[in-house]
Amino acid sequence: MNIFYTPKQATSSENMVNSCSKSPIKPKLVVKKLLSGEHRNNITVHDFEPLTRKDFEIAHDKNYVDAFLTGGEGCRSNGLPWSEELAESVKYTNGSLYYSIKYATENTNSFVLSPTSGFHHATPLRGGAFCTFSGQVIASVKRYRETGAVGAYLDLDAHYGNSIGDSRIFCPDVDAAITLNLNPAMHDELYLEELADGLETLEHQIDAGIDYVVWCHGADSHRDDDLGGCVGTEHWLECSNMFYSFIRRKRNEGHNVPVVASLFGGYRRDDYDFVINLHTRDIEMGMEILECEEKVQSIRGVDVPAAQ
Repeated sequence: MNIFYTPKQATSSENMVNSCSKSPIKPKLVVKKLLSGEHRNNITVHDFEPLTRKDFEIAHDKNYVDAFLTGGEGCRSNGLPWSEELAESVKYTNGSLYYSIKYATENTNSFVLSPTSGFHHATPLRGGAFCTFSGQVIASVKRYRETGAVGAYLDLDAHYGNSIGDSRIFCPDVDAAITLNLNPAMHDELYLEELADGLETLEHQIDAGIDYVVWCHGADSHRDDDLGGCVGTEHWLECSNMFYSFIRRKRNEGHNVPVVASLFGGYRRDDYDFVINLHTRDIEMGMEILECEEKVQSIRGVDVPAAQ
């Protein structure tokens, strides 16, 4: 697995640690756990460049970009305490997703992690719900304009990811760059059925020839999350099993299906390790199913975070 991570994309200021969303420190915690786990020898960490103001203007009004980066009016529209450290870090979180997609489109059947969140509620004129810039729109449209690469998003965060749809008027290229934005909304078995239907749609797109898939398995879709609640642990992990097994099947059929994983939501004031453990287990399952098939385990046999 290839991870696009730098400590510059994580902020650990006291205000951030004590805020409702700890997403700005999540990249550091997830990467640390992965690099201490059993798959650490199969992981390569890549450095990368930050995105620029011009890049952010792909999906956002110039006035909003300037306001956030300088701490001006509207800099807290994401619901987070503003700081220069946070403003600098988002250049790297968004850069992580772009460079992950770039790597995926340049390397056949790659599996790449962008340990990021804070994207899918931002709109062209402001942030929202702990999201600052529309990272999916920026990264995918930037890559589309460079190479014509087309991608699909499976957004399993508990909350509807509105940034792609809300960007259509401001950035018409988004519809050409992103062909699918799946957001399951039901619970338990019905949630799995929605995902299965979405995978069927994705299969048609893979058969027709898309260039990459972005898997965003938000931990807040777990019912024990403070702000989420769609499925329990077994169903949450079954979503991972369904997705990665589907990708393996399509690869075995001869398709090139690079996967970029991103983290998205997850909120637990009493036990943030629960969030980190869910994200880590999802990525480890991806490595086992896509890259280490001899180690694939039954979904009922894996160690999982205990429900609280």
